[in-house]
Formats: sequence, structure tokens, C-alpha cells
Amino acid sequence: MNSPHRHVATLRELTRLLAEHGGPERCLLVDLALGSWYPHSAARQLAAQLGVATTLPALAYGEHPGGEHDIRYGGRISGGIDVEAAGDAGILAAARLADEISAAIDAETTVLVLVPRPPGTVPFVTDPTTARAETGLYQQVGRGPHPPAFGRIGHWAHEDEYFLRFLRRRLGAGRRVVLVGSGGLADPGPEPFGLIPGLLDPVLALALRADATALTHLPALRGGFLPVPPEWRPAGPVTPACYDALAARSGGVSWLRAYAQYHGDPGAAEVKVLAGQGWSALREGAGGLAVRLARRAVSCARNPLERAALLAGLQAMHIALCRYADAASAEDPGQDLPDPLRGFLSQAKGWGLTMSSDAAENARAEGYLTQARRLLGDSVGERELLYLGNITALARLKAGHPRQALADEREIERRAARLRPRDHRLEYVNAINQARLYRRLGDHPAARRYYQRAFATVDGLRTDSDAVHANVCLARVAGAAGLPDEARRCWLRAALHWLSTEVPEALAWRVVTAIAGHRDTPDIVTTVAEALADRLEAPAPGGGAAPEFVRHRDGDPPPRWAAMGNGWSVFGVRSSPRPPVRDSGPDTLRRLRERVHALLLADCPDRRLANADLLAVPDNQGRELPVATGELIGAGLLAGTRTFLLPDGVIELSEPDAAAVTARFRFRIGPAVARIDSDRTVHFRRYRPPLRLGPKPRRAELIAARVLVAELPEDAWKRVGTKPRSSENCPTS
Repeated sequence: MNSPHRHVATLRELTRLLAEHGGPERCLLVDLALGSWYPHSAARQLAAQLGVATTLPALAYGEHPGGEHDIRYGGRISGGIDVEAAGDAGILAAARLADEISAAIDAETTVLVLVPRPPGTVPFVTDPTTARAETGLYQQVGRGPHPPAFGRIGHWAHEDEYFLRFLRRRLGAGRRVVLVGSGGLADPGPEPFGLIPGLLDPVLALALRADATALTHLPALRGGFLPVPPEWRPAGPVTPACYDALAARSGGVSWLRAYAQYHGDPGAAEVKVLAGQGWSALREGAGGLAVRLARRAVSCARNPLERAALLAGLQAMHIALCRYADAASAEDPGQDLPDPLRGFLSQAKGWGLTMSSDAAENARAEGYLTQARRLLGDSVGERELLYLGNITALARLKAGHPRQALADEREIERRAARLRPRDHRLEYVNAINQARLYRRLGDHPAARRYYQRAFATVDGLRTDSDAVHANVCLARVAGAAGLPDEARRCWLRAALHWLSTEVPEALAWRVVTAIAGHRDTPDIVTTVAEALADRLEAPAPGGGAAPEFVRHRDGDPPPRWAAMGNGWSVFGVRSSPRPPVRDSGPDTLRRLRERVHALLLADCPDRRLANADLLAVPDNQGRELPVATGELIGAGLLAGTRTFLLPDGVIELSEPDAAAVTARFRFRIGPAVARIDSDRTVHFRRYRPPLRLGPKPRRAELIAARVLVAELPEDAWKRVGTKPRSSENCPTS
């Protein structure tokens, strides 16, 4: 293709474009011209054409909370805590889908994407593989602004934007992702096909009871799908009656029914369909679509009570998606609403004000939260009241009353300890809030203790965001306590964890804030890399390129060697089974890698470490990095290596010695396990649903499931008589 700028206005032009790229046999088409109206639209269209089974999210959000008869919402808040702490769910899902779909696309295939467009306009569109900032679209699908910028080109979903970005990186230079503008003519096609977002499925045409013969002249794509001719798309406003007709035909296609009712006559809309599809979208990581549908449901309510119940669901979405300004700006609950519903709405508004306002506004937040406590009364359980107490304590802190906030949190701690079953998410939030309060009050030992208690709730199942967050929090406490060496170790571990993160753009927003001091950034990767590099004082890097960093997880190929220094450890690997989807080119990221590598070499100046192209950060069974010799040898043996680079020399375990040390492993119930019931059901503290064990589970299966962990006593490796020895690989020997 000679020009990176493409636009198609007719089926003939679209057919010609497909032919330029080898026809349907060598081409895949994604149609987002009308926007994204079901979760992960781009990925699902490609998966359908390829016949690939994809892994869609199933996030731990509940159903519509806050209704008059559904006010015990503590479990939903708990689930939301895990979703938020794990990182941006839409971005994480987009990365996983890009992995799955790119594996099925051969080297000669081109992906054409018809991009969203506002009604009545024709966007100027750029191919991101060759063009830069001529239109801004490269930045949006390449390396540029965070999703809020996408309002300029219609409903381009957060998760679709990142999916295409990751897909482009995964496919590489040989396989292209080309963005294409469409539309410009007003020649409506046979109803209702021009109004249907995405590609056409002949089976869908039958379900809509539409005339499928109108589709016979369309070129067949892979999987039997058909493109919608660009001239069939509406070039101007469409009457609500047209969408109402589509809704009436949509039958059991729930996403299509909700889409049509979003645009149709408000009087004909089914608010339960809109709200229900919104919550389905939220659970699949499509937060923007979820809010859009929920807002429409609120606007179509038939009476004040129904409107308030739907608003409660929308407010719950705002809180779950950290859209606190939206929650704060919601209308006040009506005085004549039932007390539980009015209490929930007061709590949500107070929550939003607490998280989004300045100190002058916190008196308002406390007022809403106090009103919520009075109205909820006995209609909610103890857990709901403790979550309400938690956000009230934060409001008091922001209002300048840290000691009162600490007293509140300590009372929550006492009451939470009596809950059965225990709520480890509540305990996490309570502990981390107390840690922040103690740090603010200057009690650094208590702050450290409560941070450790908070992150113990994820020990054994730590996400990438957890691993970074734990070390950043401890680094800040150590720095405030005047312990620079401890702070340096923590910052270095935080940098190692983040550099090895497979999807750094998905870092949880609280972690971004803890590192950079704010979260309002158009480029998370650059912002975090700069902030971490500034924290690390390192000797001048040596010659050559700094290595890339990846994560080494259970079951990955054995590393060549394991190395450790003062508070850190890494594996030397030849390749990664999961190449990162990040873009490693920016100077700030390279600067951070160089500083980290220089610090590693200052502790352990071995040539193997100096010359490594790829270093892996051990997952260590979902726990912190090994930092003692016995821990490193245990982790290395489990991973499959017998070579260990230490600051004082090298340990090479012979096969008999490795077998002797391995025999000394001890196995215990993992820290991720909350309890095991008599029927052999394992309940985890965080993240995972209960697991029912078989009658005779194998030890390896239990370790892989994080039910058991294998540990090597610190002195076990010494009993075989092995000692560190100098090596020619060590420049200082």
C-alpha cells in the first residue's frame, strides 16, 4: 500500500481494499464504524472469523446493587476491591485476547479496522504502522493518550483501543493492522442491516426475521461473516422508530436489543434490559459501555422509585470504575425514597465526594456519609456498615482529623475480626488505611507492620500490581523513617517487578499514584518509568544494551542460572514463553532498565549477569522475591536450575547434591488459603473462587493451585557440604 491514509465510502471501495491485501483469504475485517456495543468488539469479531475460542473476563462484580430489596452489597464491594487491586481489567483482558488471537494469525494476514466515526462526519484515518501524528489516531492506537481522548472519534472503547495496540505489537512488522475510515454517502441499505454494529452473520439475519437475500451480493469473509457496505451506514440522524423496529426484531440477542433501545424512544425502552446488559458488560471489563447503558436506563425510568434504584446501580458502577467525580456529581436522593435506598445513594455520593474533592468539600462528604449511616440502620449487615465506616474515616482524614480517622479504623479492625466468614478484602483495606495513617502521624514501625499485614492478604496470589505496590509502600515508610538502604532495596524490587510486568499499562491506578504522586497521565509507562528511575541512584551503566525483564512463572522453561544481591533476585533465561506486550523503545524505559541493571551488577558482578540479554523476575509461588541464599536455591531448584550467582561467589550443585537438597523441601498450606472445609473445598483469601479438591490430589497439582507451597529451610543446602566458590566469570575474583 503506497499511502497510509485510507477511506472507503462504498462496498466497491471496501471490496477493492480487501483485494489489495489478498482478499478474504489473507484479510481480516473489524467493523467499529458505529462504535463498540458489546464487550471486546474488535477481539470478538476477529475471533469469530478465525474460529478461535477466547478467554473473556468474568470479573467479581455482582448484580445491580442498591435496590430497595437488594441492599446487602458488602460482597460486591469486596469483589470490586480485588478487581481494582489487580489492575485495569479492560487492559488486562485486551492483552490476553491479543495473545490468543495473534497466535492464530499467519504472517501474511492483514487486519483492516473500520474505525468509529461521529454521525455525519468522515474521519481522516491513518495506518499506525507507518504514519505518526498526522491525524492523532496513531497516538490513540499506538503509544499515545489514555482512553479519555477517544471521545473525539465516537465510542471507541477503552478495551478495543488497547486490544488493537497490543495486537499490532504482537503481530510485528510482517503483519499489519490498518485503520480505515468509512462512510460519506447516504444510501440506506435494507433494514435493519445498516444499523447493526459490527459484521453481519447470516444466522443473525434469520434471527432478525429480515430478508437475507439482500446479503447475497456481499463478499464472504472468513467464518461466513459479511461486511456491512459503508453506504448502508447512516450518514445523518436516524429516527428512534428505526431503532425501535430493530429492538422489536432482536429477540434473544441481548446486546443488540440494548443497543437498539439505547438509541430508540425512551418510552419504549426496557430499563431492565439496559441495566442488565450494562452489568454484563462491566463483568467482562467493558466499563465505558456499562456506564453508557446504565445512564440510559436511568434516563428512561418510569417513576422516581425506579429511577432511584437504577441510579443506585449506576453509582455502584461509578465507584467500581473509580469514576469518583461522576459519583460526586450525582443528584441528591429524594426525601420520599425508602430509607435503605436513600441511604445507599447518600453513601455513594459521599464516597465520590471523599475520593474526588478537596479539603473544603469534605464536610459535605461527611454529611452524606453520616446521613447514610442513619438511614441504613438495621437494613444492612455488619460488613456493609464497616465499609461505610471505612470511607467515613477517610473523609475525616481528608478533613484534617487523622487521629479520629485512626480511632475509626481501629474500631473497624476489632469488629472485622469477629466477622464469619472473614472478609480478607475488608481487612486489606482497613490495614492499608491504618498504615497510611500511622505513616502520616510519624509512627513508622506501626506503618510498616500494617502495610505488611495488608499485603499478607494476597501472599501466594500476588498480582503484578500487588508486587509493585507492596514495595512502593514499604519504600516510602523506610524513606520517611530515615532508612535509606532499606528504601533503596524496596524501590529496586518495585522496579524489577514493574519492568517484568507483562502489561505495564494495566498497573492499578492507586499504584500509579503511589509511585508518581498522581494518576492523571496520558502515558502510564513513561510516567512510572521516570518516577522509578528518579528513585534509583545507580553507578554509571556499562557498555552495551541493558537487558529486558520478564516474569518467570511456575511451569516456565528452566533458567540457566539464578542470581541474587542485597534484597533482590533474578533468573537468567534464554527466552520468555510470554513476550511482553509493552513497547520497550522509549528512552525513559531504557534509562530505568540501565539503572536497575547497574544496581544488580554492583551487588553481584558476574559476567553472566553483565552480559544477559533477558532477565526473569521469579514469581516465587506468588510471593516476594527470594532474598536469602536458601530461598534463592529453593526457588531455583523448583524452577529447574542448579547454578547460583551470589555476591561472594558461585554455587554449582551437582546432580546428587541437587537431589539431596530437593529431598529437604517442606510442604505446607499456602498463605493464599483462608480455610479448607470438611468437604475438601479450599477457600482463598483473595482473588480466586473456592476450589473443590478431588479425592486424591497430587502434590504437584496442589502446588500449582497455590494450595501448597514448597519451602527449603535456610540451612538445608549447607548440609550437603556445598560452599560458594569464586569463578572466572566474576570480574572481581
